[in-house]
Amino acid sequence: MSGSETLFVAPSYTRGLAIRDDTIYVGQSNLRRGADRRAAGIHILRRESGQQTFIPLPSEEVYGILVT
Repeated sequence: MSGSETLFVAPSYTRGLAIRDDTIYVGQSNLRRGADRRAAGIHILRRESGQQTFIPLPSEEVYGILVT
């Protein structure tokens, strides 16, 4: 992975970021206007493998992420 490589492009507003070991967690909130509604949730990105997972949340917005 080079310093200028794009790892992830979010389809909606991003809110909250946490990094732990090889994993990046990015929060996603719904778009507030328009017909293109996206589920709020958390994107989980594995840097080594490039694997991406999305966990939808029963919420309209994500305000922050805390990984312990």
